Amino acid sequence: MSYGHPPGAGALPGAPPPTYRAWETTAVICGVLFNIILGLPTALIGRRYGKRVTELWARGDAPGAISASRKARAWLIASILLDVIGLVLSIVFILHAPGSHR
Repeated sequence: MSYGHPPGAGALPGAPPPTYRAWETTAVICGVLFNIILGLPTALIGRRYGKRVTELWARGDAPGAISASRKARAWLIASILLDVIGLVLSIVFILHAPGSHR
């Protein structure tokens, strides 16, 4: 699949695919707060793919940058879903902890 620019020919014209930097930050913070076992590792994987978007785009690899952007989005969505589950479980555990009933 070619986009009219050979790989390795340098930076491509136009804007690169999204890196989802705001999602990365949110997912990492929520992963630390709510789900460090599953949410944080998936956020870090998504963050790595987000960084690769810029690197691949600068090298002229548009298909690779687009693929990395899609993978970053998928991993960050998974991380945020896991963080929401962790938040819900935290609330349930706090509400049902011994001594929390009067």
